[in-house]
Amino acid sequence: MKEFLEYAENHAAEILGTLRHMVEMESFTSDKAATDLLGGFIKGRFEELVARVRMVPQEEVGDHLVVDVGEGGEQTLLLCHMDTVWPTGTIQERPFRVEAGLAYGPGILDMKAGIAVAMHALETLRAHKATLVSANRTRSVVELELTEGKNREVRRLFASRKMKVIRLVRVQIGKIKLGELPAGKW
Repeated sequence: MKEFLEYAENHAAEILGTLRHMVEMESFTSDKAATDLLGGFIKGRFEELVARVRMVPQEEVGDHLVVDVGEGGEQTLLLCHMDTVWPTGTIQERPFRVEAGLAYGPGILDMKAGIAVAMHALETLRAHKATLVSANRTRSVVELELTEGKNREVRRLFASRKMKVIRLVRVQIGKIKLGELPAGKW
């Protein structure tokens, strides 16, 4: 987990840049065109992260996005909205800014920061060859590619974030896929 935190800290400027870009793309609830522009940006970013994105057209408000991440019968639900209560033009009066380590701007807290964090969390997993395979309220299945180390390091990594590892399953050693290997054969 330390590697994930270090990655996020090393990419803080990029995360803040994503947030700035989304805040500066105004998305007042009744401004369908502006909200759809932001939706297109969000769709593109999630697609870059190998998510499957589907747009659900709306007539009067911004189109909805359905983002699928991972495989399997159990998926993680990330529920967000991208419209704001701030009328178009508010960014001129209340521009994006960072003061004392806190970011400010229309829609930043509700909900654009959450969307930016979700995007960059997926990016962090992808950069570390980790994939969220499935998740629900009580458990998650994460696939990790380790280039060195032992399973106790994986347990420590998750324990440092107060996450309990119930089971570790090795599926491959080098180029040998264990599920394809007959019992007793190398």
